[in-house]
Amino acid sequence: MNVVPLDGAFGVEIRDVDLSAGLDATAVAKLRALLLEHRLLVARDQHLDAARLRDLGARFGTLDRHPFIESVPGIPEVIAVVKEADEKQNFGGGWHSEVSFYESPAMGTMLYAVEVPEVGGDTLLADAIRAYDALPDATRERIANLEAEHSAEHIYGVGGYYTDRASNATKGTRTRDLELAKGRTRHPVVRTHPETGEKILYTNGAFVVGLPDLPEAEAKALLAELVAHVTSDEFVTRLHWEPGTLAFWDNRSTQHYALNDYFGHRREMLRVVIEGDRPV
Repeated sequence: MNVVPLDGAFGVEIRDVDLSAGLDATAVAKLRALLLEHRLLVARDQHLDAARLRDLGARFGTLDRHPFIESVPGIPEVIAVVKEADEKQNFGGGWHSEVSFYESPAMGTMLYAVEVPEVGGDTLLADAIRAYDALPDATRERIANLEAEHSAEHIYGVGGYYTDRASNATKGTRTRDLELAKGRTRHPVVRTHPETGEKILYTNGAFVVGLPDLPEAEAKALLAELVAHVTSDEFVTRLHWEPGTLAFWDNRSTQHYALNDYFGHRREMLRVVIEGDRPV
């Protein structure tokens, strides 16, 4: 493998590797080490389908089965993220860390480009470790012992943003698990990476609904400040997709945002999510 830095704040491109051919234990260990170091890995010119993507993702851990979105037929670990040319709504169009409303949110995501527009449809990713490191000392002290409340109700619950909408971008979205959708899960605002020990600013604009230990007005202002900080340009990489591009990012230490700037063009991606552990 040849490793080349990406343009932007973080991430690397992995060259001269065929991920469809299967990986031995040495290759898996090397990729995992690179993921921990760089937080985002990108491989171009890959030849994957849903089954091969599932098998690749499973080399890095147990795969999640999304509780609200219909999977690829016969492959419950893979979802297809499709936006047709005549649709306006996209999927993932806001800063978030994958399924942070779980008690044990995702370790990582693999996203594979099947069809992408010639212009637009990029994904932004933010480095939440560097963002934490750049916080003023006073802010670090202020948030050191705070917890944030995460929820999917406003997105996947009854009447949620994606629920029951006739859109291929969220095809098959239903409130299948009402208790999970309605639930509130507390995670530390500053989590410790379970493999590297680094501190992470673990808030996001999509699933964090409050800071229960603070008065509402103060909590709202602080959340807005933290979300704006972690998504500042200095911490962000813009990933341009081509057919056959695979991206693998660490959900514990990053956030991402799918840009919706390609109306009139079709985009199709395949996604697997690797299970993680409870933030501490």
